[in-house]
Amino acid sequence: MKDNTYRTGIWAEYVAAAFLTVNGYRVLKIRYKTKVGEIDLIAKRAGVICFVEVKFRSNLDDACAAVLPQSISRIRRAAEHYLLGNNSKSSTIRFDVIGLSPQLRIRHIKNAF
Repeated sequence: MKDNTYRTGIWAEYVAAAFLTVNGYRVLKIRYKTKVGEIDLIAKRAGVICFVEVKFRSNLDDACAAVLPQSISRIRRAAEHYLLGNNSKSSTIRFDVIGLSPQLRIRHIKNAF
């Protein structure tokens, strides 16, 4: 079961990356991992660096609501790490959520947190 969940998560991240690409974003990183946390996707569009959390659930409302406070904290710490390591400290940033459902419905929430 855990292996299937892991594969579904990776699949959802690649679907979200393709969605962003089609919508004019340049995907910089997929599954960015640090000692302080992980970010599913890092993308850039019009000078804005977007740190994106991807959630796959049976419906879009559940997917978009699945980002918990501990996840937000982890993503913020990992984003800080990324910005310091890539001389992007002064860049405009945004934290987004992309929710996916089995019917391949996608919801992109910009400035989610």
